[in-house]
Amino acid sequence: MTASNTVNGRKGYYLGTNRGGVYLLDLRKGDAKEVLNLQQPIYFLQEDRLGFLWVTTMMGRLVRYDQEAGTVEEYLPDARNPSSWCGEPVNWPYLDSKNRLWFATRFGLHRWNPQTNDFTSFTEKQGLPSNNVRGIHEDQRGITG
Repeated sequence: MTASNTVNGRKGYYLGTNRGGVYLLDLRKGDAKEVLNLQQPIYFLQEDRLGFLWVTTMMGRLVRYDQEAGTVEEYLPDARNPSSWCGEPVNWPYLDSKNRLWFATRFGLHRWNPQTNDFTSFTEKQGLPSNNVRGIHEDQRGITG
């Protein structure tokens, strides 16, 4: 098993692998339990303020894992719905100081809206210099970009 990403979540350390598995590590017992297998290399793991574990793959899948309930929700692109997930690989996830979850992709910057469980997208149409966003940084005023 080759690790591709780790995150220290509410339930412990999560490990994403190049074979698509997401494991919860129990450091006291010295073992690992597979909680997801997406069958694609895991790119990023990110926990949000609500305790959801967000998992992205190198093939553009975006999955939200509810650590408490053990349930999974996958976000799919829908060309008819501008608030849907874009379906592109995530270049960088980011949880800002206002607890907003952002995803940088080659199709712009996408912010998850927890109240509506959808996304607000920011692209060249909204003023970005390029749709290919490779990272996210928050300035001293709390502006993310």
